[in-house]
Amino acid sequence: MMTKRLRAIAVATAIAGGSAVVLAPAPAQAALPNCNTSTQSGGPIGPRFATFSGNKNCVMGVGNASSGVWALQMSLRYCYGQNLTVDSAFGNQTRNALINVQRTVGTSADGVYGPATGGRMVWSLGGGLPGCAPWG
Repeated sequence: MMTKRLRAIAVATAIAGGSAVVLAPAPAQAALPNCNTSTQSGGPIGPRFATFSGNKNCVMGVGNASSGVWALQMSLRYCYGQNLTVDSAFGNQTRNALINVQRTVGTSADGVYGPATGGRMVWSLGGGLPGCAPWG
């Protein structure tokens, strides 16, 4: 409501006085940090998932490289059967595999990892054990 009023005042001022007023857009929700590590829950055999210093609310996309990407790639490959190299680097191969899994789990298939995707995925178990589990 206040933004509409300010815009109306700016337009009126510009028309009347010939000067321009530039209004900055309202601040968007703060961007989430990039996942920079991975965390294992439930002890040494629990699932390992991507985090930002232990926080699940993070994002990853093409160009990221971290143990968080490694955990994502392990899950894409071993829990969802995606054919990709596990190299800790988020490239086009990881992006394409993630899009396939996003479609499977019912999230926006945009090739960008975030909390909505992570919360619906199952994750590869730690300790060298076969199997997958949600990030509990």
